[in-house]
Amino acid sequence: MTKRNAIGLLASVVVALLLSATAAFPQGAETGGMTGVLKDSKGAAIPGATVEIYSERTGTLVRSVKTDNDGSFTVALLPPGSYRVVVAVSGFKKYTGTGVAVRITEVTRHDITLELGDVKETVVVAATATMINTVNATTGQPVDPHTLTSLPLASPNSCSRFLPEPPANPLTCAAPAAGTWTLW
Repeated sequence: MTKRNAIGLLASVVVALLLSATAAFPQGAETGGMTGVLKDSKGAAIPGATVEIYSERTGTLVRSVKTDNDGSFTVALLPPGSYRVVVAVSGFKKYTGTGVAVRITEVTRHDITLELGDVKETVVVAATATMINTVNATTGQPVDPHTLTSLPLASPNSCSRFLPEPPANPLTCAAPAAGTWTLW
């Protein structure tokens, strides 16, 4: 196999890997989640209750889930933002939690304790930002193009940087002692 064929094969493999990686992992890359446990004032789980998640920006219902047998609920793939959590269960005061922040790649913990009372009574809780993520060690934040281009490279080859999508202008990459080739 000649050098030129080897480099062509290498370039094809790199392009195939980049395309398969971006096709396999786009979902969930810019979302977060929310989890919690619904209990009464004595600590007993409340199974089968409906937990409604509303966007505070738009006021619309984003997701509605039922609690499991242990009172737990999980809402995945939420866009980052501030949410209002509403729970109404017969025999308990209606619960409204506001300012529940969801960040990219993080799962926000929001445990709820319902108080006994008439359904006409409402308890409103303003959430505060959680300083420590007790669910997992994952953190995330959006990355703008300036930050991405100012990152130091592990090698002098500009193709070593992973791009999430094809750029507006094709990339020209330098291969050591073999000339250049164009990606995309």
